[in-house]
Amino acid sequence: MRETYGPGFYGADDDYFDWFYLKNPCLWFAPRLAEGIIPVNAILSERRQIAALHAYLPFDAITPWGGQIGVWDIEWINGSGIRGAGRALVRHLLQGIDIYAGFGCNELSENAFRKIGLEVKPEIPRCVWMVDAEGWARVAESAGIPPGMGGNRTQERHIGDRHYHRIPLGSVPDRVLEESLSSSQMGVTRRRTWLNWRYVQHPFIRYDIISADPDGLGGVAVVRVENIAGTEQTVCRILDLLTEKNGLPRLLTGILAFANREGCLLVDYFTTAESVAGRLVAASSVAGFEALRNPPLPFMFQPLAMSSRNSINFVASVGAQVPQPIDFGGFYATKADANQDILRSTHNAPVLKPAAIP
Repeated sequence: MRETYGPGFYGADDDYFDWFYLKNPCLWFAPRLAEGIIPVNAILSERRQIAALHAYLPFDAITPWGGQIGVWDIEWINGSGIRGAGRALVRHLLQGIDIYAGFGCNELSENAFRKIGLEVKPEIPRCVWMVDAEGWARVAESAGIPPGMGGNRTQERHIGDRHYHRIPLGSVPDRVLEESLSSSQMGVTRRRTWLNWRYVQHPFIRYDIISADPDGLGGVAVVRVENIAGTEQTVCRILDLLTEKNGLPRLLTGILAFANREGCLLVDYFTTAESVAGRLVAASSVAGFEALRNPPLPFMFQPLAMSSRNSINFVASVGAQVPQPIDFGGFYATKADANQDILRSTHNAPVLKPAAIP
């Protein structure tokens, strides 16, 4: 794989590769890992060199029909010179799974997905809470973002008198995890082993587990403080919300208090499920805060002036063994569930040199 990706690619780092593919606790793929098989489909040349590949991340799915085989689209690379080789690999994968999904596809891959018949949503629901309205207004002005999205100072003052607690992920109560799982009819199974792998064992990124309660009984959030490219300012990303139904308003106060203490300009959260975004907006109102739903703010901040979308896009399909049709508006996933929370730049993305395939 290192020969394919090159020495400068983040995903080819030994620690990251071992964690992402070889230590993934997905139950349905575990027997294949035990056999030394990694989750990559490829087209090989006669010399057994990789000419085209499709990397995917296996996950344990929750579905209304009981299917548990899910995959996240990670990477298509086609250096074979054969048009449509990438699509052929995806079609092959779809034959044996329940759910196929991906975040952040570019225009080229989006067109390929549509040709295969996959559902593409240009933007998924996003919720934003302003923490430092004045600070955000300065950054937005310097980046040429139209005025009027600076939030309100009343909310900023209101956040300042709230409290939060950092707790170990291992101390999250079982009943919180159980209720989080039972509330989803379709999505990703958030077992304790998966959460530990995703956040505690990550080789490069630090995450904070935030609760409004010292024991986490009301629920916890997994968050990450992230720099806005080209500035000294930060935002707080919510990667996961694990909470009891009635605990969401109080948990949000803890998240905002954490972001305020860390000096973040804003908090944001992405989800594929409309119903979850709606509950967050309602919970914010109960807690006395304003949640901005899909506001015209660039979602990557890299750089601010060049962002063309307000939220991340999403692609999804069901496999050949699944009853049709399926409404993916009820599928619950966040950026944490695929490989969106990574540190890769456009300067070291993988490229395969074209090769003639007999």
